[in-house]
Amino acid sequence: MPIAIPPEQTISEAEIELAIGSGIERYFADCRSRVPAFIDRHFHYPGAVATNRMALGWDMLRAPINLLWAPVYALA
Repeated sequence: MPIAIPPEQTISEAEIELAIGSGIERYFADCRSRVPAFIDRHFHYPGAVATNRMALGWDMLRAPINLLWAPVYALA
C-alpha cells in the first residue's frame, strides 16, 4: 500500500541530488582530514618501525641466504 505524502512535504529531485552531493562532499572531506594522521602513524618514526618490525628482524638476516639460493632456483 503506497504511503500518501502531504503536498507540503514533497521533496524535489533537485533537492535529493543536492543532499546526496553534499553528503558525498562531507564524506570525502572527512577522509581527507584523516590522511595526515594516518601518514604520521604509519610512515614516520616510530610508526614505520612498528609497521615493518618483521622486515627489520629475521627477513634482514634471511636476505643474504636467499641471494645465495637464487642461482640454484634459477638453474632448476
